[in-house]
This record gives sequence, C-alpha cells and structure tokens, in this order.
Amino acid sequence: MKTGGMALALLATAASVSAQSLDGPRTWTVDGIMVTEGDVTNCPYHEIGTIEADVHANTIFGGRPSVDKVAREMVERVRGGGTDAIVRTTISPEHSTALWGRVVTGTGVAIKFVAPCPNPQLARR
Repeated sequence: MKTGGMALALLATAASVSAQSLDGPRTWTVDGIMVTEGDVTNCPYHEIGTIEADVHANTIFGGRPSVDKVAREMVERVRGGGTDAIVRTTISPEHSTALWGRVVTGTGVAIKFVAPCPNPQLARR
C-alpha cells in the first residue's frame, strides 16, 4: 500500500511540474512601444509611472475584451509622454462588473530608457 501511495504522489508532482509554462513573458508591440509582462534586464531606464487600462465589452452583445486590446489601450494612455516601453504588465482574466459588463484590466509601469536600447532582453519579474 505504501508504494502505491508513493507512486501516486510522484505522479501528481510530475503532472504539476509539467503544467508549468517555460515560455518567456508575453510581449506586444503597439506603434513602436513595447508592452511586456517581464522586465528589461540589459538597458537602464527611469520609471515614469504606473499605467492602468480597462477594456470593456461595448454592449452586452459586443465582442469579448482581449489582451491585445488592453495592450493597445495602455499605449494610448502613455502616448506623447516619452514612454519607450511598459514593463511588469499584469493583465487580469475577464471579469464582470455590475455597471460595465465584461472587463479586462491591465496594469504596468511606463519606462523611458536612459540611452537607446535596440534589443531589450526580457526576464520574468
């Protein structure tokens, strides 16, 4: 009996390890501004500020809000402010509100590179 329990525990552990994602952080580029879940590791930067954007379904029959729309909305909010990228972005799962219906929320940190950074390297936070 003990060996059967041990084998079951090992199998459960292996399943949980294989379910983890080894992919890098998701990244979008919108009008030349990078939006990423990770952080830039090879170029120094100054933080401009925190940015938050909500994307709503326009009507109850409208399309579902997507992460791509959230990235575009975040870039729209920083346009003209000298932002080079938005890092450490977190995008919520779709959720419902009493007033707006379906909503996806994105938050991140707008940054400005100290010097030009032609090839930013990303790492998870």
